[in-house]
Amino acid sequence: MGRADGGELPQVPAWIEPMLAKPDGGRLRSGPDWVYEYKLDGYRAAMRVAEDGTTVLTSRNGIDFTDEFPTLTGVLGTGREMVLDGEIVVYNEAGQVDFGLMQDRRGRFQRHRKSGGGEPFDDLPVRFLAFD
Repeated sequence: MGRADGGELPQVPAWIEPMLAKPDGGRLRSGPDWVYEYKLDGYRAAMRVAEDGTTVLTSRNGIDFTDEFPTLTGVLGTGREMVLDGEIVVYNEAGQVDFGLMQDRRGRFQRHRKSGGGEPFDDLPVRFLAFD
């Protein structure tokens, strides 16, 4: 694959299978002094970034999400390669992550892609929330 000007595309880092959550068997401490990340309702994705910012988004099952979420690409031109594990989410008007809105957006994207246009799908902004 090459660029329109005949040059080669930058190499993004290889896909890395994400670690998935599993039950802790009651080992984690709890109480008012302990805080944990909450589960996000979105699409788990790896953001693979080349040195020049070229980005590929890949689902936890290896599906390429890049065309579906173009606003998330090219935003991290840091001069170094990286792979970020995170969640692609949509926020509702109350500022909460809303999986129903994400599913609606995905359905409209699928119809848009199959029909070559028509129903909009990009009216709901998405965010990539990187895990620590």
